Amino acid sequence: MKDFTSTGSSLREPSDLDKHVLNGWRSSTLRSYNSAVRKFLRFARLKINRRFELPATAEEIYGFCYWAGRTEGDSNPDKISGVTLTKYLHGLKAWHVYHGAEYPSLSNNKVALMLKASAKADALLVRTKTKRPVMVEHLLLLHDHLSKGDDLGLVLLDMSLVAFWGMARLGELASDINVGRLRKGDGVRISDVRVADDAQSALIKIYFAKTAVGGEVQHLLLTATNNKLCPVRALIRRISSGEAGDSLFGLNTSTERKNLTKSYCKRRLDSAWRGIGLTNLSGHSFRVGGASLRNALEVDITTICKLGRWTSSCYKLYIKPYTPEDLSVTLCILEQLDDGPIRLEH
Repeated sequence: MKDFTSTGSSLREPSDLDKHVLNGWRSSTLRSYNSAVRKFLRFARLKINRRFELPATAEEIYGFCYWAGRTEGDSNPDKISGVTLTKYLHGLKAWHVYHGAEYPSLSNNKVALMLKASAKADALLVRTKTKRPVMVEHLLLLHDHLSKGDDLGLVLLDMSLVAFWGMARLGELASDINVGRLRKGDGVRISDVRVADDAQSALIKIYFAKTAVGGEVQHLLLTATNNKLCPVRALIRRISSGEAGDSLFGLNTSTERKNLTKSYCKRRLDSAWRGIGLTNLSGHSFRVGGASLRNALEVDITTICKLGRWTSSCYKLYIKPYTPEDLSVTLCILEQLDDGPIRLEH
């Protein structure tokens, strides 16, 4: 949260009172606010002709809206949608509140028109390729690619297996801080995992999940596949890598515990997919892939929703159809994996 707790160019260590204020927000909300401030500070470095410190001026907020929001005919992938921009403005207001700085008096009509213009540009944007779901064949290629890399790559591989079979978002499994012990809500800890005595299933507690309501603790249920893509075996490897209070997806060095953050996972996976020769796959594709596979295997929708923690019809956005060829290839790979030996390590 170093961006949110900074006053702009100056980093600031939160006092006990500040920490108490921060605890008033949900962890997921703070992550969103921190992303908003990080985006604004990038804008400030590029476009504001002063060493930026709070408070922002009205013209700087207008400039940020124009710089960050999508404009007609602009295909810059770094631009954000009108919906995201609206959320970011809420984050900037909260940033000012946290530091006791006065948020600038804006023309609501002007901001509303800028957001409306961005929304129009969003609607006109032609998405030539949609994100594909990760399929078992992709997971197998990722396994072979990351298995040949460094130790952090092996940790990322285990996270990917859990995300796919558990229909989880990478952000739910990643840590908020890149080094050190985690507090509850900073990420999944080893103590949040329970593996059945027969190692055929496992349960992970997820605190402050994106879809959680009122402090609800959600659970990922994982079933063993007993092959090299097995998510339960992945969890057993991670549990053995540290102590109860350590991050589940982390690695001990001689001086500290390195934790996998969402931004690291995204960068590393993007590089891996490019190295493999695959496009249009992202971290979110694991959740889409797990749901789509179960649907292709004719798992009951009620069961898919329960395992994926969907409580509304929005699950339909995550299920992508399998072609007959997709299903045939997937079944063939699963059969071959089942015939192979169980591998307890990479």
